[in-house]
Amino acid sequence: DDGCGSLNAQAVCSPGVWRVCARFAGLSSEWALAIRDWRRLVTALSMGSCNLTAPMLRDSPLVEALSLSSSVQLIGITASDLATAWAARLKELCLWRTDQFTAVDLRLLVRAPQLKRLVANMCHTPIVHEFQPGEPGYQPAPGSFDTSVATEIAAWCSKLEALELSHPADDFGADALRLIVDGCPRLAHVKLGACRGLQDVSRLTQCTHLCHIEVEETYSLAETPQLIPTQLIPSCPLLEVLRCAGQTLGAAGFASLPRCCSRLTRLELNLEDDVGSSSLVSTGLISLAPAMKSLVHLALMGNIRHADEPLEGHEIGDDVLRAVAAGCRGLKTLQLEGAAITDAGLNELAACQPALTSLSLRACHEVSPKGVEAVLSACATINDLDLSWDSHLTTITALRLFGAAQVSITKFNLCGTDIDDSGVETLARMFSKLEFLELGYCHDVTEAAVKSLMRHGAPCLGRVGLGGAEQITEDVCASTSFELRHVTAYRI
Repeated sequence: DDGCGSLNAQAVCSPGVWRVCARFAGLSSEWALAIRDWRRLVTALSMGSCNLTAPMLRDSPLVEALSLSSSVQLIGITASDLATAWAARLKELCLWRTDQFTAVDLRLLVRAPQLKRLVANMCHTPIVHEFQPGEPGYQPAPGSFDTSVATEIAAWCSKLEALELSHPADDFGADALRLIVDGCPRLAHVKLGACRGLQDVSRLTQCTHLCHIEVEETYSLAETPQLIPTQLIPSCPLLEVLRCAGQTLGAAGFASLPRCCSRLTRLELNLEDDVGSSSLVSTGLISLAPAMKSLVHLALMGNIRHADEPLEGHEIGDDVLRAVAAGCRGLKTLQLEGAAITDAGLNELAACQPALTSLSLRACHEVSPKGVEAVLSACATINDLDLSWDSHLTTITALRLFGAAQVSITKFNLCGTDIDDSGVETLARMFSKLEFLELGYCHDVTEAAVKSLMRHGAPCLGRVGLGGAEQITEDVCASTSFELRHVTAYRI
């Protein structure tokens, strides 16, 4: 598919892969006929709003990777039929909010001895606000992915290398995780989100191949979050990716990172709703930076504040930026949200990181256009720039900022800024390689600018974000997808 819900000729002509993604329209009979001759060669099947039928099972015997969304309907078949047809060959199984499957169904589907990657997002459809047990409004999680499913995984999936689990049943706790860890000795990639019954991940210390850990939501939803076990980080000498909430890592976690951070390439810490962790992360990063020689991606997220809020509790400042810039010389992407950095810090970043390719300064209100200009002048390799919710950014300042910039921006986020129609049109022409433009909550942008983008904007422009833009109607969003430039304007 082309990422926008429609099939293209290339998909039909690729004998190894058949991807069906029809979020906006069902699969037409014309395409179905074109694909029919290729089904017997299909190895990967990804389905959005389509019907999965008996002929598909019969005519696609080589499927090894299967991805199903919540909109997929099983017509004339059951989960048992799916398991019978494909489970023996499956190496990858992804279930996205497929809450129509019961625990019995899941137990059948995971009886896949060749399975290497399992993704199960069992979130309610539509998404329900998260409450803790005992709170008003609490709803039990769907009971499909429970301990009994973990038992089947342990028994059948000894080759499992990657597990991404979100919103399992409330009874999925430490015992269920222990079953999976003990039965899947090759486990290297673990992502646990919104596991409300799981408050202890210490069993992960037994995963000798673990190189990717994401446990952010698992603990941040708890009223009194548990810390990541102190011994977990030192037990992962192969650790390359760590994503968690700052409060769950804790001081002990930061202290243990130097023992294994020489291989760390991605570090993402969420500071949302936790004032204390901002100071903790600040102190920890300053001491860690010299040891993180392999770090390529650093993201400090969720520390958002309004322009008129005090800096108290937002301690990610120039001292952190200075330490990271000097110590992590291989850095390619840097994401800072609500950081209290200034132009002085950005000047030091520009001096030390000339190879930076992606920079996010979302809601960094102490930074002026001059600071951004210094980075862009020194880092001509930047192609992904996020200046969303920048209180200083208007059409006038933007044009001054980018007028002489020698950068090839392909992805540009201006969400929540005071940019207007003239600014949008000029910037789109200025950045000839622009592929993605985010204009959400830009209340001065009108339909005229959107229509102009379709006709005269950057030749590569493929997506325009308009969520929350008050002067943009749904009709304009719908009509843009039929323009010659194949731009899909979407609302969030």
